[in-house]
Amino acid sequence: MGGRGHGPGRGVVKSCRYEESNSKEFQMISAVEIFWAVVLAYSACCGFFCNWLAKEKGREAQPWFIFGLLFNFIALLALVGAPALEEEEYEEEEEE
Repeated sequence: MGGRGHGPGRGVVKSCRYEESNSKEFQMISAVEIFWAVVLAYSACCGFFCNWLAKEKGREAQPWFIFGLLFNFIALLALVGAPALEEEEYEEEEEE
């Protein structure tokens, strides 16, 4: 009855190994989901900061929010390097 490969002990070990492999796979999926959540949060933060900085510099905020979402730190650098618009220039830009 307790022959090789035929017994209650063998099935238990096999199922434990299966559960262990599923656990590793589940951890990998969770790590990927966490990675994308961090990327999206970082993009959103860059977008909101670009939005705020554009308003402070007298520029249109909505396009800079989108640039911040898509290009992240590069959009921030471009906006930091851009000169602030004078009030007259800002009014002309809004009219167009």
